[in-house]
Amino acid sequence: MNRKTILTVFLTVVLAIGLQVSLAAAQEHPEHPASAEHPEHPEEGKKAEHPATGEHPMKNMPAPSIDDVAAFITTHVNETVADKKGYMKVEDKKAHKTREVKLVKVHRERLAKTDDNTYFVCADFKDKKGKLFDLDFWVEQTSDGLVVTETMIHKEEGKPRYTWMEKDGVWMQMKMK
Repeated sequence: MNRKTILTVFLTVVLAIGLQVSLAAAQEHPEHPASAEHPEHPEEGKKAEHPATGEHPMKNMPAPSIDDVAAFITTHVNETVADKKGYMKVEDKKAHKTREVKLVKVHRERLAKTDDNTYFVCADFKDKKGKLFDLDFWVEQTSDGLVVTETMIHKEEGKPRYTWMEKDGVWMQMKMK
């Protein structure tokens, strides 16, 4: 090989390694997006069924406080329990089964407003055998009040199933390997 070819191969290898390091560094992200200014819901691009300027305007509705959203999740869980002992059913898409879990704690420190009418809530639950689950809820303020639009199991026994990455101001859900 001549000197020019060796230099080209060397630079290509260095650039490839640099790109790998850059990609790895870019994937460092918080467990839960906390910024209230960036959307984090994977379906964020969808239009609301009743947008704020649409059929039922919400411009006169006050925005709920973080405490209001936390209280709403607790009430939502209590209203959707599967039995008298306080266990709520949640679909476990990874295990392909329904889990019955009981609320342990709503993480107020992880509550976040993700856009004008959407909130993110994280809470701990335990199943009947004591296995710990971290559930993520997306809550939307509608003209009828707060509603849960999605519930997902984020962690099982502390092991995350997905995490978040911010790219160009948009939070995206990334599956764990």
